[in-house]
Amino acid sequence: MKHHTFEEVVELIDKNPEKKNELTSLRTWGDPPKEDSILIAEALLGIKFPEDYRHFILKWGYIESGIPYEIYGIGTKLTDKLITSWLIRDTLEARLPAESPYNGTNLPLYYTVIYVDEDFYHCIDTRDPDGKVIAWDYFNACFDSVLADSFVDYFYDQINDDLY
Repeated sequence: MKHHTFEEVVELIDKNPEKKNELTSLRTWGDPPKEDSILIAEALLGIKFPEDYRHFILKWGYIESGIPYEIYGIGTKLTDKLITSWLIRDTLEARLPAESPYNGTNLPLYYTVIYVDEDFYHCIDTRDPDGKVIAWDYFNACFDSVLADSFVDYFYDQINDDLY
């Protein structure tokens, strides 16, 4: 069950102009994408993004380093460039068999990678309407833990932790 709304995340960001400017400046591939780019990304991955994650992509596209975290998304309106998105590349690579020479980890098809840290993929569980975010251990190719009950809670916590 999610604890925050997308509107609360936007409000938290809007109350902090420095954070808002930072998020806007971190859109490295231009303005956020249009709906057709999301539909193509979903088709490439064979999933449907949870509603709050779709809102995130449409509003910001992608948040890159320069702050203590990143959240992958789609950073381009150019549908022919979507395969260069970390969201798509990391997810497709992680889905490869663990024994493959290409860093596969047997990631289940319903998980979508939204961040990679030293030990884990942070993934949205696309089976969950709220987009639960989990940690997938890529060294052992297995589920590790739940990071947040929803994508919007994950995003809210990232912003809130950075502010305080």
